[in-house]
Amino acid sequence: MAAHGSGQWQGKEPSLATIEEDIIQQRYYLLFEDNQPCGGAALMTHEPGYDQLLTGQWLNQDPYMVIHRLFIAPSFQGRHLSKKLLDHLEQQAQRHHIRNIRIDTHALNQPMCGLLNRQQYIAVGKAWLPQAGERLVYHKVLGEKHGT
Repeated sequence: MAAHGSGQWQGKEPSLATIEEDIIQQRYYLLFEDNQPCGGAALMTHEPGYDQLLTGQWLNQDPYMVIHRLFIAPSFQGRHLSKKLLDHLEQQAQRHHIRNIRIDTHALNQPMCGLLNRQQYIAVGKAWLPQAGERLVYHKVLGEKHGT
């Protein structure tokens, strides 16, 4: 991400302790390709930083799940694995009868912004996350089609 000018993930977060806590809470998903771990993400039920947006508004106030810490290892990038991982996380939400997914990213993380747009996530505003700073926030209502 530093190559794109983004400060996201360039400090101490996500820390090993954060990922370990995700695993303990059974909210971390690993993606495997060719029997090798190649990516992962946390799927959570709430993000306090989303309670009050700096700008914009959510598409609805229905129950939602949050995707955090999504990554694909550099040696696996370019294989559309991030789409595969997002699809799996969306299926997990639906298994819990949740139709809303929220996610955020740094404004300079153009690869993630592009991915979210292609996957029909709607940019709805900005939020302030204490551990990360200002982030663009996206919302997707599963099962609804939006123009690309």
